[in-house]
Formats: sequence, C-alpha cells, structure tokens
Amino acid sequence: MRSHTRGAVAFLGLALLAGCAVVDDLGGRRKQPEAAAQPDPRDAAMAASHLQTLESIARGTPAEQAELAAEIDRQAATDPTLFNRLRHALVLALPGHAGSDPVRARDALGVILATPEMLRPAELAIAFVMLHDVNARIALAGENLRAAADTERGESVRIEALNRRIQAQNAENARLRQDLAEALKKLEAVAT
Repeated sequence: MRSHTRGAVAFLGLALLAGCAVVDDLGGRRKQPEAAAQPDPRDAAMAASHLQTLESIARGTPAEQAELAAEIDRQAATDPTLFNRLRHALVLALPGHAGSDPVRARDALGVILATPEMLRPAELAIAFVMLHDVNARIALAGENLRAAADTERGESVRIEALNRRIQAQNAENARLRQDLAEALKKLEAVAT
C-alpha cells in the first residue's frame, strides 16, 4: 500500500509541474508569455511544503501517519487558513493511511476550488489534481460496490434456485417413499 501512496505523491508532484504550464485551450499550443514572469518563490515553497507533508505521511509508520494527520486536522480546525484547509484536504485525499477519507477530501477540495481566485497557481494545480484523483477513486469504489451487490444478488438467485430444487427433490422422495410403502402393503396382502 505504501508504494501506491508514494506513487500518488510522485504523480501529484509531476501533475503540479505540468499544471503550471500555460496551454491554449483551442489548439493545445503553448501561449507565449506577454512578459517574462518570474516564478513566485512563495508558490514553490507552498508546493514543496504540501508535497513534503504528503511524503511524510506516505513514508511514515501507521502511528506517525495518524499523529501527523491528527495534527493537520487540528491545525485546520483551529486556524482555518486556506493553506491549512488545503493541507488537510490533501491529507484526507492521500490513500494508504488510516486518516484517508476520499469523500471528505472531495467535499473539502470542492469548497476550496469554489473560489479559485483565492488560490495561488500551484495550490490550484494541486487541488485540481487531487480532486480529480479522489473523484476517480470514489467512482471506482462505487463500481466495486455495485459489482459486489450484483454478485451477491446472483449468488442469492442461485441459492434460491438450488433450494427450490432441493425442496422439489425432497417432495419427490417423500412421494416415492409413500408409493413404496403402499406397494409393500399390497405385496404383504397378496402374500397372506
């Protein structure tokens, strides 16, 4: 499970880098920047901080994961800055630890993404990528539940059919025993 979590963190890092690129919506061509914009060091520091948190949880023991997740939850509750709420949502979204909760993560990320103008570009990229991943995992879990329910229904139908066959065979056996008993009585009557 840890390799899946590490893969998710690595994927998130790559998606963050890719998400920061400016792409023309119509042709998929890169737009030329109007001015040579200097990257904001606060963006890189914020992204690095979020990724470091996710890596700490991914690499931690279950006890360390639980402790860090609880601390981040507490911080988001006591100081609900956008940074703390996003960090909490990302921890909820990260699979492979006891504090993972995709539904709560989806809800928290949805609230955060409802005001994209409040987010820095790196925050927007991280939140969008994680929301996409969480939605895909929730959909997959729903499909798994439906498949399990369908399998269970199929098993129930087969069991009911087998029970009907057993009842029919028991009824036939009872009828044959009764016919045998009557035939034995007739045989005794003939013999006497």
